[in-house]
Amino acid sequence: MWKYKIAILLLLLLPYILLIQEPLFGDEGLYSIAIKDNIELGLQPTATYFGEVMYWKPSLMFNVYAIIASPFYKIVPEEILFRTISLLFVAVSLFVLFKFFKNEFNEEKAYLGLIIILISPAFFGFSIRVLTDTIVFLFFTIVLYASQKFEKYNKLFFLFSLVGIGLSKSIVLSILGIGMAMIYYFTKNKKINYEMIILGIISIIIIFGYSELIGINKLNSGDLSRIYNNISFDINEILRYLYSVILYLGITLLAFVFYKDKKNPIYLFILLFIVYLILNRAAGLPWYIFPILPFITLLFLNIDLIEKKELIIILLIWNIFFINSIIGGLILGNFNYTEVAKMDFDKTIYIGRLGEVVANKMYDYNCVVVTPQNSFRNVDRSKGEWYGSREEMTKENILGLIYDYENPKWYPKYLGNMTLEDRYIPPITRTYKNWEGPFEQIIIEEQYYIKVKDEILKDYNLEKIIDEEKETQIEEKIYILSIKEKLE
Repeated sequence: MWKYKIAILLLLLLPYILLIQEPLFGDEGLYSIAIKDNIELGLQPTATYFGEVMYWKPSLMFNVYAIIASPFYKIVPEEILFRTISLLFVAVSLFVLFKFFKNEFNEEKAYLGLIIILISPAFFGFSIRVLTDTIVFLFFTIVLYASQKFEKYNKLFFLFSLVGIGLSKSIVLSILGIGMAMIYYFTKNKKINYEMIILGIISIIIIFGYSELIGINKLNSGDLSRIYNNISFDINEILRYLYSVILYLGITLLAFVFYKDKKNPIYLFILLFIVYLILNRAAGLPWYIFPILPFITLLFLNIDLIEKKELIIILLIWNIFFINSIIGGLILGNFNYTEVAKMDFDKTIYIGRLGEVVANKMYDYNCVVVTPQNSFRNVDRSKGEWYGSREEMTKENILGLIYDYENPKWYPKYLGNMTLEDRYIPPITRTYKNWEGPFEQIIIEEQYYIKVKDEILKDYNLEKIIDEEKETQIEEKIYILSIKEKLE
């Protein structure tokens, strides 16, 4: 069995080694800011952005990462520190799954099951990233393992993990965890376990009670509304997301091809989940696949692998190809940000989206971060409502963000009649300016720069364009502007 152990260790460490020093990008950047808030300001009951409450996600994941990271904070680079914590959670998840697969089959198939999950493109490329889904995957594995032997202590783990899923990511995934456990138990025992239903209801009450207690009931209502508000039946979009599902599932699709019992409840559950992802426009995010990977692997391990050896080799090569494509895309997507992330951000204002590399790097500087297009307060995102959409932005809006909201000359018109408190709560407006005097430079993303470039250049000198000729880059260009003269 030592060959399996070496293979698992290598597959576990390879993405970690390849991606460990890559800048914290996109959601990773946003989550890292929330984690650092929990370290610097104390544990928070919900996600925060530069110290301000953001009604978006509960805080369990950010709290747990902050507790583990605290002793090493500012000693170990955060890219390494936070992703090492993710690696730890993945390792524990695999240990739990090994126990599950071993009880279900035998030791050899248990090792094979771990390898199947580790070589899945979505898991290979994203499992060690700083995402809520990494800790949620651990809770899902515990739910599945507890369902296998639903005894006294396992019932407590079952309830604990369902609550953990809801307080780490969403109540919808907690409901999914309940369904997954019940379907597995029914498939194995040919009967319904009503204790699971009762514990599932208790977990939902706890999750709702928590959010009501701390006044973030918008969390669950918004989460549930996504089920029906985001569903799209556009055929081109469905085909694009279907391709994404095929890409991210990789070799585990073999289970769909060769598993004979197509009426198996587990099989139907997986298909239903994939349809949900496609219709809900979530299949483009590979980590959304994590919850069903153990189920797909369960079906895969039921196949007579010896008869399908040649196909396995072919699909393994195909799988590795897509893994390389994902990693290449990630590196390409971050290319624009790697150079600018090395800059000195003192007395800098950044105008861009939530959680990008630059916003995360600026956390330790005297700086201001503005995220005009994103908001999670008082808007219905499913209907495309945003504060500060670039179509509405003018020179006055940009200058209002940069200088002073209380100065009528520069007050951003699109903020309407909001109170002073609401104007200053990110991400609608900007983070707190904690020094006297003007900004020394402005970093602005292309989507905002292009809209006002003819007017902005009257007041600012264009100093540098990052990667100007990379027109096919996934991410937009970043412009570095230096102030030409102080506006009165």
